[in-house]
Amino acid sequence: ATITVVGKKLAGEKYPQVWQFVNRLAAQMGAQPPETIVAGLEPNFYVTEANVTCLDGKFTGRTMFLSLPLCRILSLDEMKAILGHELAHYKGLDTRFSRQFYPIYRGATQGFVNISSGLSGNGGVGQVVLLPALVTLGYFLASFSVSEKAISRKRELVADREASKVANARNLATSLVKLHAFSHIWLAIRQEMKSVLGQG
Repeated sequence: ATITVVGKKLAGEKYPQVWQFVNRLAAQMGAQPPETIVAGLEPNFYVTEANVTCLDGKFTGRTMFLSLPLCRILSLDEMKAILGHELAHYKGLDTRFSRQFYPIYRGATQGFVNISSGLSGNGGVGQVVLLPALVTLGYFLASFSVSEKAISRKRELVADREASKVANARNLATSLVKLHAFSHIWLAIRQEMKSVLGQG
């Protein structure tokens, strides 16, 4: 899996304070630190072990994404809570789990799409053969989705618990309120940027 983001790599020698903050927090939690930190405009913080393509190239391994606009509205304690939550996903090996099941999900979805497009042709007896495969694959995807959502929710709650150990629960709560309050504005901002770029 590859994630494409509009962002820039924060090199350790140019941004030592960011790296010290993240590395110190990772050590405090007993989590692996990221190998790459990317900062961008999207209103989100996350970690991944998927390949990441950004303005500076393609990166593999553990990558952390920081939202520049949201960094401006969070206190240091709130940042600690958010980044603690994200680092907890490395500690719990969640990103490795995701890396293994996303290709299964993507492959099954692509198979479903291919079979569906085969059925939408001119018709014929040959297409009847595809129906059992379509039903089976549809059932698999629905069941897989239910299981994945349940596991994902548990992993998020565990990450919240880990974050509240390094930054108290109040900081975690206020940071989540801020993220929720401001993130919906991103779509309007992106539309405005498109409009302005269109006007030269």
